[in-house]
Amino acid sequence: METKSLLFVVVVVAHVFLFVYTVMGAKSEKMRKALQGTEEITENQPFETLLNQVEDEFLAAHHETSGRLLLEAILDYYGREFMEQWRKRRKEQISYLLRRPEQKKWLKLSREGRDVQRQVAEGWFDELPVKILLHGFTPYLWLNSQQNIARHHMFEIAQAYENQARRKYNVIVVDWTSLSMEPPHKYYEAVVSSSLAGEDVGDFLIKLKNLGLISDWDKVHIIGFSLGCHVAGVAGHRVEQMTGEKVGRITGIDPAGPLFDRFGKLPNDTSKVLDKSDGKFVDIIHCNMGYLYSSGLGRYGTTVQCGHADFYPDGGETQLACSSFLDRKDHCSHMVCAEYYTESINNLLLSCPCESWEEYVDGKCECTKDTGGIFMGEPAEIRATGKYFISMG
Repeated sequence: METKSLLFVVVVVAHVFLFVYTVMGAKSEKMRKALQGTEEITENQPFETLLNQVEDEFLAAHHETSGRLLLEAILDYYGREFMEQWRKRRKEQISYLLRRPEQKKWLKLSREGRDVQRQVAEGWFDELPVKILLHGFTPYLWLNSQQNIARHHMFEIAQAYENQARRKYNVIVVDWTSLSMEPPHKYYEAVVSSSLAGEDVGDFLIKLKNLGLISDWDKVHIIGFSLGCHVAGVAGHRVEQMTGEKVGRITGIDPAGPLFDRFGKLPNDTSKVLDKSDGKFVDIIHCNMGYLYSSGLGRYGTTVQCGHADFYPDGGETQLACSSFLDRKDHCSHMVCAEYYTESINNLLLSCPCESWEEYVDGKCECTKDTGGIFMGEPAEIRATGKYFISMG
């Protein structure tokens, strides 16, 4: 009887192994066919053709756990040049828009250092803080860059900074629409591209620093919304990796949860996700915490307390200003978070330290500015640590 049981287990294991081998073999064969005939690049078959042929498989390999083997097979087959060319092509699609308040217009900055210095000669405020604004994932393929940036309230945030009477800033909006724009079922491709965008933002900031346009890393404040939060995190990580210094501040406006939130925990490798190690001060605003599959409304924000200070307007899950219909239709609780940040630039939103929303609602965490209260959003102070709650109703 024991012999039969052992034989049964061996047969089952053998079938599982055969199934896995067959699936991986099919993937490898698909990739082999995609790469077939591309060993020699000629004028009639430029390197761009190869990139177009295998880009989907390359992105899938980046995303899938089992796909790591496939990714290595791609690189071993064609060489590491493929990866570098692919990364370069994707990064070249990113644009940097500098706000020129005197002329009421946006200036698209060159990616070349000397040209940037010439471009900003008249529109750069020396020694003043630099605000870098990053939009999120774009599931609507019909939106152009301007519409996409506006939908995520980045232009509104920039305008609020421009309208501030007491201070001036250098405001740059990063347009990574072409990397973030995918149909919802290909969200993972935008996730992969977010790390490339973050590297590019980090390198661009280093370029500005080397040109003398950034006098001190403490003056750099990166502000990301949704998937753009993780772009911000990678950018901060990149700056530290390349210079040994950290940017002064990173603000995450409802950081994206899908593929980043591991049931309330960050992944082991935090180099591609926003966390408090990415800047000297990292503050997070949570508005739509939860999981896509666990709520009929759909939740898009991370549940992870990932900053030095984490703020929870209306408890951080759904917003009182948003009905369940609007949450389903327009992701209202997620999108309104950027509006809260915009409001905070010119209005003070006092939040109170507290362990939970329930305790806050029960009146156990009342506060004032002098008794531990912290303003949420733009005026958040570097001394802030822990969890803070505020009612937006």
